[in-house]
Amino acid sequence: MRTIKFAWREEAGKYSLAVEYSRMWPFEIEEIEQIAAKWGFAVDSTGQRQLGDFSGRWTPPESAEAIPAMRNDLRAIGCVTIFEGEEAE
Repeated sequence: MRTIKFAWREEAGKYSLAVEYSRMWPFEIEEIEQIAAKWGFAVDSTGQRQLGDFSGRWTPPESAEAIPAMRNDLRAIGCVTIFEGEEAE
């Protein structure tokens, strides 16, 4: 099971999600980031992900449905999502 950990961060009054991936291949992380982008998250991506790069930063959309919908889609591809302060699913 692949695990993705999220933590809310604030800089200059703007919120984002610090994302930490369990050990995954770059193509697996890219698949996850595509799902996030599908739900309106702005994914900070600098192009080709390097092996061993297990972190990221996402800016959430305004939609309240985006986080639950993204989590459902990630669960469907075998990912566990854990927000800071939550127990593992």
